[in-house]
Order: sequence, then structure tokens, then C-alpha cells
Amino acid sequence: MAKLKRISFSFVFCSEITDLGLKAILNLPNNNLHNLEEFKINFSGCKLITGESKNFVVHSSSAHTKLKTVSIDLARCSLITDKGIKTISNFIGVNFHTVQNLSLDLNSATTITDKGMTNLAKEVCTHFKNIERTALNFTGCTKITNEGAIQLCEIISKGLSNLNEFCIDVMYCPHVSRHTKPVLVEKLKTLPQALIKI
Repeated sequence: MAKLKRISFSFVFCSEITDLGLKAILNLPNNNLHNLEEFKINFSGCKLITGESKNFVVHSSSAHTKLKTVSIDLARCSLITDKGIKTISNFIGVNFHTVQNLSLDLNSATTITDKGMTNLAKEVCTHFKNIERTALNFTGCTKITNEGAIQLCEIISKGLSNLNEFCIDVMYCPHVSRHTKPVLVEKLKTLPQALIKI
């Protein structure tokens, strides 16, 4: 196990998994997997995950140093809240701050609002100073608006000096207008590559 470089788990639509299970899986890279470079987990449709559990808050004294790629799929986790997004992203940031490639899928996480978007952006900018590529998927998040998308793009563009590629997906978000795309493009103009799906 200690020599593993890549791990991928899928728990799609496992209806009994809670925050405690999510935290246990997220903790795996810190359990003597010192050579791990890529970590992918899929909790899509696990409807008991909220991110708000007090057990989720961990202050790691020895963050994983080799992990370069993290992909977390929380699509259709309909109970994830704004506070939960902040807690989860903080947990990831504290433990995996060396990550260069980050993908977070929140497709159809319908309780997330603009506050959750900006919380996520701030946590990413606080912890992932080495990040080069990131993709954030908010497809079908019905409570986010133009303002949230604009604020997220502004925070990301100003806070991540090493970022080369950024993708934000806000398709099928009824309160995010296609007319907002030029504003988002303007906010991200300092980045070498930016993809906006709207």
C-alpha cells in the first residue's frame, strides 16, 4: 500500500454514507501513503453528506507532501450546505496543500448559494498556493446567481498566482445569465487559459 501512486474510489449513490465516511476516505492519503500522487473519489448521489459534521474539522500537523492531483465528485449530494463546502475545502486544503491539479464537482448540489461559491474560492486561494489547474462544476446549482459566479472568478484570478488553467461550469443554473459571460471573461483575463461553461 505504501508504494501506491494512484487511488480511485467510487461510492456513487451509496445512500447510507455520511460525513464520517467521507472524512475517513479523505484521510487515507495521510495514512502512510507517502508516494501517493493522484487521489480520486466519487460520492455522487450520497444524499446524507452535508459537510457540516464537527468530526470533519481536522488540523493536520503533517500535510501530505507528494499529492499532486485531487478529484472529488460530490454531484447530486443535495444536503451539502454553504458551511459544508467551506469545511470540506478547508479540510482538503490543510491536508493536501501541495496539490497542483484540483477538480471539484458539485453538479446539482441544490442547497449551495453564492456564499458557498465564495467560501470555496477563498479556501482554495488560502491553501492551494501551488495550484496550476482547477475545475469547479456548479452545473444545476439552482440557488447560485450571477453575483456569486462573478465573485468566485474575481477571487480565483486575484488569489492564485500560479494558476494556468481554470474551468468553471455554471450550465443549467437558472439565475446565472449567459449575458454574464463577458463579465466572467473579464475577471479571468489574467489567466493563461480559462474555460467558462454557461
